[in-house]
Amino acid sequence: MNVSIDIQERAARAALARFFPPADVWADLAFAGPIEVWAQRRHAGRSPILRNHDALRALREGQLSARFITPADGEYPRRQLEVLGKDAPLGLWVRGEANLAQLAIRSLAVTGSRASTEKGRAVTSELVGTLASGGYAITTSLASGHDLLAHEAAQKAGAHSVLVIPRGLDVAFPTDALSSYIKALHRGSCAVSLAAPGVECNGHLLHRHLRLRAALATGVVITEANLGGRELEIAAHAMELRRPLLVADGVGSKELQPLKDARLVAAHSLRDIRVAIEAKVP
Repeated sequence: MNVSIDIQERAARAALARFFPPADVWADLAFAGPIEVWAQRRHAGRSPILRNHDALRALREGQLSARFITPADGEYPRRQLEVLGKDAPLGLWVRGEANLAQLAIRSLAVTGSRASTEKGRAVTSELVGTLASGGYAITTSLASGHDLLAHEAAQKAGAHSVLVIPRGLDVAFPTDALSSYIKALHRGSCAVSLAAPGVECNGHLLHRHLRLRAALATGVVITEANLGGRELEIAAHAMELRRPLLVADGVGSKELQPLKDARLVAAHSLRDIRVAIEAKVP
C-alpha cells in the first residue's frame, strides 16, 4: 500500500518527538527532512525500543484518540511557540473540536497551588469568570487544586479551556475529572500534549509541560502559591519567556520567589488584567 509523503513525514516527526528533545535534532532538520533524519537516528540508535519503533504504525494507533499536528499545520500555534526557539515542539498531540492556535492566541494560563484554601478557591472562580467575560480561553490542566478548579470554572462560565496534559491524551488523570474532560472536548475546548497516546507521565514530561503552558498562553496568572509548588515553576518559565506574570490580589502569594516582580491584579477587574497583560515585560 502506498503511503503519502505527508503521512510519512508526520510519522517521522512524531517518532523524533517521542525519542528526542527538539534541540537535539534541530540542526539535522535544518539540512534534511524528517523522514531522512528519523531513518538516520533509528539506525544509529542503541536502544532496541528505538530501533524497533514502527513510526507509521505508532502514528496510526495514536491518531485513534488524538491528532498529531506539526509546524506545517495551521492549527500549530507557531506564533506562541516561536519564543521557545530550538526547543519548540516538533509536533503536538491534540484532542477536541477546537483549533488550538485560535484558542492559544487569546488565552491566559491560570494556575495555583494544589493545597488550595477557601479564599484562594474563591479568587480563582472569580478570576476565571472575569476572564470569560472578556473572551479569554483558560490554559490549565486537570491537576487537583487550582488547575482543575480553573478548568471547571471556565466550563461553568462558558469559556473554553486549553488543557495541557503531561501524558497521552487517551486517558484523563485524575480519573474523577474524566466526565468534565470529555464534555469540554465536545464544547469548544481542547487538550494538548507532547506525549503520544499511551505514554505515562514522568518527571521530565511534567517539567516540559509546565514550560509549554507558559509558552502557549499570552500571560500567566497565579491565584495562590506555596513554597516549592509547581505554580512557581510555571511563573519562572513565564518570566524567562517574557510572558506577563500576574498575581491575583488577596491571597498573599506575591512575597514568594519568583513572584516578587509580578503585577498585582484584582480578580474582578478585567481592565486591571488587560492593562497588566499589555504592559511591556521588563
